Amino acid sequence: LSKNFERSGVGLHSGIKTTVRVLPGLAGTGRYFVRVDLPEMPIIPAKVEAVRETTLSTQLQVASETATVRTVEHLQATLEGRGSEDARLKIGQATGRERGENFRRSEWKEIKKGWC
Repeated sequence: LSKNFERSGVGLHSGIKTTVRVLPGLAGTGRYFVRVDLPEMPIIPAKVEAVRETTLSTQLQVASETATVRTVEHLQATLEGRGSEDARLKIGQATGRERGENFRRSEWKEIKKGWC
């Protein structure tokens, strides 16, 4: 991933407007979500150890935090398929609730631009 891109849309399951900004991560940091809608801006790693729920979607959460991200599997699969090991994923919305949803095939164009 060589440059930033941002997508906004309505969450598939939540119906809440969400914005995801994807930025290149530092080498070796892996992929992680930053909840920019919360004052403490908690970081949630995109790792198997952070999986807390898998009913109809994948929910990630750090054990010591209450913040979560949900329905991350499509974005994660796309980044993995494109070979992006390190990415900072800033997610926020006006309501304070969070979803990493509404990531569709149309986002491929933006991701492809980020690999240039």
